[in-house]
Amino acid sequence: MTNPNPVAVSGINFADTFPTSPGAMVVANPPSPTTNGCGTPTFAPVAGAAVITFANGTIAANSTCTVKVNVTAPVSGTYNNTSDHLFVGTTDTGSSASASLVVSSTPPPPPPVCGLPLAQWIFPTGFSLTSPAPYAPNTTVAASASPGAGINSLESPQNHTVTPAGTASWGSNGGFDSTGP
Repeated sequence: MTNPNPVAVSGINFADTFPTSPGAMVVANPPSPTTNGCGTPTFAPVAGAAVITFANGTIAANSTCTVKVNVTAPVSGTYNNTSDHLFVGTTDTGSSASASLVVSSTPPPPPPVCGLPLAQWIFPTGFSLTSPAPYAPNTTVAASASPGAGINSLESPQNHTVTPAGTASWGSNGGFDSTGP
């Protein structure tokens, strides 16, 4: 709610009966109601209720008041909600609020993870021990590595690839013992 006037407006109140189509929307448990910029209104939604009421709100000059509550929508579909009229004291402003909630029973797919590195070792420029082997720009070179002290190989032989040129890093398609040091 917005107060575009140079003076505060008090006695703000409204009710909102939730939609029943495609299912009966109700106040969630927990409701977690919040107000911001509304003074000290009476706003105490009850879990499972199909209606919320807001009373005794005050909106400062040139300010806004925001009212929020968690809801539960039982089935997939679009819930079109329109509040009852907004009142200032006993004066009906003729204004209402409306919004649509779209509920889907199909969660969005997770982001793809195939091909993402599990681990990466970065070597400084000029690093030239035998593992990984040196390589030419824009090429993939087979390299080998042996487990360090206390690390058991889960695959034999291990396959390692130096990729890509210019990154000074190598990746492993081999296994490793995650319980070792």
